[in-house]
Amino acid sequence: MTFSLPAFLCVTAAYIGSFVLVILLIAPVQKTVFPQGFELGSLIFLPHGVRILSFLFFGWMGFIYLLPGSVLMWIVLAYGAGQVGYHISGTAVSLISCYVAVTLACRLFKNVWASSGRFSWQQVMIAGVFGSVMSAAGFSALNFSPPSLLIMLSHIIGDVIGLFVILFLLMIMFRQIDRFLTKTHRLN
Repeated sequence: MTFSLPAFLCVTAAYIGSFVLVILLIAPVQKTVFPQGFELGSLIFLPHGVRILSFLFFGWMGFIYLLPGSVLMWIVLAYGAGQVGYHISGTAVSLISCYVAVTLACRLFKNVWASSGRFSWQQVMIAGVFGSVMSAAGFSALNFSPPSLLIMLSHIIGDVIGLFVILFLLMIMFRQIDRFLTKTHRLN
């Protein structure tokens, strides 16, 4: 697969945008709903969906497309949000975990995807769960001694819900585009 500047810009913008939504919208709502503190992670972590879809559509090139946004968001979290204790290697762990998960899911569902020529949202969700479990285990092992099962579970929940929300929003967006194009086509 060759490098594509539009894909690079789209993935980077989607990753940064999804992270900004988590920081500016989801986190404040989460703090309001859980005032005693649910500071283990975001209950709706949208960037996981961007990672999974990037690797699904672009394969290993997803690393190149995701890396700038991932590093930038790590810098924002580590230095801007004061979460200095988190390792930059956590970024690599999450990217590698998602890539491995998508690769495993593609191999697992190879016959299904080959016969239909496309993939289903259920298969994407399975890849997302695989990636989330690996990423959460790696994140917990890197940042906590001993690794925390509670942290892992909160990350898995946030990742899976985030992926589902991304898929749902994309479905709505594509339906609206389809309606618009159909309506425009009828007018011509």
